[in-house]
Amino acid sequence: MRLSFIQKDVLFLLYAIEQKGGTKPVGSMSLLTIINDSRNSAIADKNFRPSCHKLVDNGLLELHRGKALKLHWKLTSTGRERAEAIYHDIVNEQRNI
Repeated sequence: MRLSFIQKDVLFLLYAIEQKGGTKPVGSMSLLTIINDSRNSAIADKNFRPSCHKLVDNGLLELHRGKALKLHWKLTSTGRERAEAIYHDIVNEQRNI
């Protein structure tokens, strides 16, 4: 599966959150806010959610429902492997700047 920039950001952030000790699924809007805070132009939620659902369809994320049936996301073991590679690529790029 070829990943979009949005999907790479989602995997990167969920992996980074896990590395900091996060064990619970992360809320959709929290994730979108973090991504948008790090970009020059904001991603619309109507583009963000389908990207996450596609990651679920491909076995990289798990979908959870929180209070009031809000969407939450968590890495699968396969997603964690892909996310780890993305994470290390981004970290190495930043070190070389």
